Amino acid sequence: MLRVKFADPDATWFHIDPTTGEVLNRADQSSRTYRWLFNAPHSFDFRFLLQRRPVWDAVLWLLSAAGLIISVSGVVIGWRRLSGVR
Repeated sequence: MLRVKFADPDATWFHIDPTTGEVLNRADQSSRTYRWLFNAPHSFDFRFLLQRRPVWDAVLWLLSAAGLIISVSGVVIGWRRLSGVR
């Protein structure tokens, strides 16, 4: 894949297949920001983690366990508050 960067106000990038010349993707500053703020944390496709697969697995397990602990503690706190148990 080839990346062509333009010096336009939107900082546009085109990703092009070198064998067919097909434009695979067009990305401007807004779409790249959206990708980093939304897609990257939800898919964990960070290059440094993907190149070290056991580390990616460990990070995913740790974050999943942390999310589970936070969720369960929220349910317990809510249950106690609603049922009047202290």
